[in-house]
Amino acid sequence: MSRTDLAWLAVAAYALHIMEERLLDWLGSARRSLQITMEQDNYRLIEGVFLILGAVAAMVAASLPRRMRPWFAPSATRTRVRSAAARPVRPAATARQPAPPPR
Repeated sequence: MSRTDLAWLAVAAYALHIMEERLLDWLGSARRSLQITMEQDNYRLIEGVFLILGAVAAMVAASLPRRMRPWFAPSATRTRVRSAAARPVRPAATARQPAPPPR
């Protein structure tokens, strides 16, 4: 299953979740038990925004590169710096020799 298929599956699952909340009157129940003061219009707007954001993410998922480096993976520059620091120092014999003095 591709990343795009999974993203559209998540959008469909969220749409079913919205239907479930409306059928079971979750907002009315939350108003009674949690004493929240959210209007029906605001609640529907928030649900709609999240549904649209999910659909946009599913559309963009197809254009993303196949393999992306996770945010927690070390960057290439940090890896190079670490490996350069671990290299041994060149011995003095192979180091650059100073230029001879002028005549």
